[in-house]
Amino acid sequence: MRDILKNFPTESVEIYDENGYKVKEVKGLFGKTGLTITDTATPLVEGQLIIRKLPNGCIEKYKIIESKYIKGHGDICDFYKLSLAKNTVNGNIQKGNIYNDYSIHIGDNNNFDRSIIGNNNE
Repeated sequence: MRDILKNFPTESVEIYDENGYKVKEVKGLFGKTGLTITDTATPLVEGQLIIRKLPNGCIEKYKIIESKYIKGHGDICDFYKLSLAKNTVNGNIQKGNIYNDYSIHIGDNNNFDRSIIGNNNE
């Protein structure tokens, strides 16, 4: 069978299980929607991690969200189509507005107790 990725710019990626143990290193093609891998000897499942080393030395980590095994037909070999979610360092940080003054700001979910505001008609 013909490897469908033979004429495309593939790169080596490492696959790790949920416990952080290296499963395998394979060649794959990153696209807009995920990663395509033609090495189907090792099962790839949701929850595993993909480690991608960039030429500039940076490392990207992805979690497999959906693993779809696709059976080849004719000259086309079997392959995995993986949907990925990129793990980022800032992924769990909540964003918000921080102010260093003591004035009242309208908006941004600021709450205040109306009972502490005096009535000028007294």
